[in-house]
Amino acid sequence: MHPFVRPTLHSRLTGLVWLLGLSLTLVSHPGPSAAVGSVKSPADAMELSAQLDALFAAAYPSNEPGAAVRVQRGGEVLLRKGYGMADLELSVPVTPEMVFPLCSITKAFTAVGVFILAREGRIDLDAPLGRYLSDYPQPGASATIHQLLTHASGIPSYTDDPTFWETACLEQSLDELIATWKDKPLHFPPGTGWRYSNSGYVLLGKAIEVVSDLDYARFMEQRLFIPLGLEHSAFADASPIIPGRVRGYEREDGEYRNTPCVSMSLAHAAGGLLSSIDDVVAWVTALFDSERLLSEEQRQRLLAPAVLADGRSTAYACGLEIQSLVGHQIVFHGGGGAGFTTFAGHVPDTDLTIVVLSNRQGADPSPQKLALRAASLVLGAPLDDHPQADLSQAIEIQDTSVLDALVGRYELVPGFVVEVNRKGNALMVQPTGQPELRIYPQSESRWFPLEIDATIEFEGFADGRADALLLIQNGREMRGARVVEH
Repeated sequence: MHPFVRPTLHSRLTGLVWLLGLSLTLVSHPGPSAAVGSVKSPADAMELSAQLDALFAAAYPSNEPGAAVRVQRGGEVLLRKGYGMADLELSVPVTPEMVFPLCSITKAFTAVGVFILAREGRIDLDAPLGRYLSDYPQPGASATIHQLLTHASGIPSYTDDPTFWETACLEQSLDELIATWKDKPLHFPPGTGWRYSNSGYVLLGKAIEVVSDLDYARFMEQRLFIPLGLEHSAFADASPIIPGRVRGYEREDGEYRNTPCVSMSLAHAAGGLLSSIDDVVAWVTALFDSERLLSEEQRQRLLAPAVLADGRSTAYACGLEIQSLVGHQIVFHGGGGAGFTTFAGHVPDTDLTIVVLSNRQGADPSPQKLALRAASLVLGAPLDDHPQADLSQAIEIQDTSVLDALVGRYELVPGFVVEVNRKGNALMVQPTGQPELRIYPQSESRWFPLEIDATIEFEGFADGRADALLLIQNGREMRGARVVEH
């Protein structure tokens, strides 16, 4: 949830983002949605702006950490506003001009930087990493640049290592950071699976530096920020005075606290940039509405979901995710860490862009949830609010053999598995690389967690065991088939 995400209780409370364990990003196959022709006509701009304002005002109280939000349809700005507090100790409210860490939205900028170098013939997307990082060991060096961009490299993510967070406040050189994982075994041979990897994007940042002879921060400045006029975008170094930079907060036990220190040198090209909502919208416009950054052919490849060696398709393209929302394709990325959560999404066929940058982590609703509800509202088919679950909805399972029928491993996306285990009379779910979370029954097949707004529906049972699970949240559905053990 991501960055770049600190794997604590806070990251567990950020909704489906946590459940998928994807560094505060959501990767899934597009779920069923209404046909485009069935979407209602949007309200007029004034009414729509008022509805959007009410949505975000309710989510970000004026005395708590907040968010800067911009919703734009074509050239029409439907909402541009700050909510809540940028600094709780000084009682400074958020304004739209303020600057936030982008967290894993950084990956989209990194991907475009790689594509710019590819356009110039300086990087081959299908070449192995070892061509550019000659000292990187095999078998990771055989992963292609494209496999790194699409998280199909198999290289383990350094942020999944609990020991990483013990020294996350300390500066490290790029080579020192890479050395922490480069000799670890791969999760799978490159191209044969999918698993979110911050390490892969740090390696892409290193490749950018080698090829361009510029450090990552300077490359982004010279090749993206200055040409596009992004005056409030930079690498998130801690020492420079950056006007309008907000503070991050984490929520724990019902209280907000200053976030623990995390050095942005460790986020690098995986999550190290900061920006404003206006700059992000300008960046999205340049990426989708012109060829200032990429040619149409390059843009199509950037947005093409990865296809694995066995023909399976993922929902992750190059630094961006692709889903369906009320009959429209939405392209987006989210992020989170160090007291911030972020989301930037674009609906190409309606030229709708939504950016939510928040300085709170561990609180609900998340920027992603709010942005998808806002997008649905603009598209004329708002998603229903789902009340937070509580134990009054749970039933008692009399026949505990039902629990055994649900136990198993379910693959939601290639290489990403949710493991369901029984502990006594409790049912637990554990996504790849994440802690366990207990779920409670509404029926023998329908279960829910307390901490997040989601439902898990088990399907099948032809042989006495569940054949699949269906994960439901925010009007979207994602199915995972039981992994057959050989």
